[in-house]
Amino acid sequence: MLAGKLPITGRIFWPLIFWPLIVSLLLALGGCATALNPKPTANLAPKGGAGGGEWTGRLSLKVTATELEKNTSFSANFELSGSADQGTWLLLSPLGSTVAKLDWGPQGAVLLSNERGTEPGPGSGLGPGPRQFESIESLLRHTPVSGLPFAALFDWLQGKPTAVEGWRVDLSQFSSGKLRAQRLSTDPAIDLRLVLDR
Repeated sequence: MLAGKLPITGRIFWPLIFWPLIVSLLLALGGCATALNPKPTANLAPKGGAGGGEWTGRLSLKVTATELEKNTSFSANFELSGSADQGTWLLLSPLGSTVAKLDWGPQGAVLLSNERGTEPGPGSGLGPGPRQFESIESLLRHTPVSGLPFAALFDWLQGKPTAVEGWRVDLSQFSSGKLRAQRLSTDPAIDLRLVLDR
């Protein structure tokens, strides 16, 4: 109402009075969002014993199979902690929501995923709700990274060029937080790239 009674110059500049208040409010909200959902800090140094650690970053995966319909490509943020013997691996959307969670230990492995699977029944395919597996290797067989050398992955994350038959690992940019692992087989070929937060 007040803006309607002002002369034309007053109507143009009236909203400008509120800009400092709007900017302050947005900055305050941004500060609250950061405080409520802090970004995890990365640590490339091992924790929790030999082969253990905590890592965060981004991954991209490309799977090329002989059958075109089995080709897969995706990227996600991730948080990985533990070792090949026991740990947790979270895959996160760009907005920070959990896409999948893998937990493993001496008693077996559990997969929680928001993705719909094509195979019904417990322990088969991806799907909502927990899926139980006897080991992390068994769990990975139900994902696009089937055959990933899981124990070697933790060595690679620490900059150790552990050789695995059928795989090539590139640690030439590890000091920049980048590593690449490729399965050389073409059925399917796997290209996994990780960029670690510093």
